[in-house]
Amino acid sequence: MNNFIISLKDNNEDRRTHISNQFNSKNIPFLFFDAINKSNLDISEHLNIRFNNPNLTAGEKGCFLSHIFLWKKIIDENIDVAGIFEDDIYLGKNSEELLRNYSWVNKNIDIIKIEKSNDKIKTSIRPIKKVNDIQIVRLKSRHLGTAGYIITNKGAHFLFDKISQKPINNPI
Repeated sequence: MNNFIISLKDNNEDRRTHISNQFNSKNIPFLFFDAINKSNLDISEHLNIRFNNPNLTAGEKGCFLSHIFLWKKIIDENIDVAGIFEDDIYLGKNSEELLRNYSWVNKNIDIIKIEKSNDKIKTSIRPIKKVNDIQIVRLKSRHLGTAGYIITNKGAHFLFDKISQKPINNPI
């Protein structure tokens, strides 16, 4: 099982305790990924990622690079499917049904967003997949955020290829 929690390594005990409690209480396996911070932003050169906005903060760059690094890890290690989460999320009811085992994920899908947004979004009427009582629907409108998502190897390739072709102008 590949559930990665993006979390700053230092001075972050409260958030790490919070997210550990969230995942452990539902018996969902996970690994911490030590987030990229201002002291190791040079990883962007290794990933061939360029930033083209002087107004992006070191934190925004680090957040973006943390996600990109995990996409590259999925590609390099040939991981079929992985969950990527930020360390301040709250897991929903029955989330363990989706996150303990990814055998239900169609490998031809790129990304399954699993975070709630207060913004109105458009989705398909009929589910494309049901996992027990949970309906997976196609997103038909913009839905910002990277707090929690499931990504396939195909999706990691797509995003990494797209993001490495031109400089990044906006936060993730």
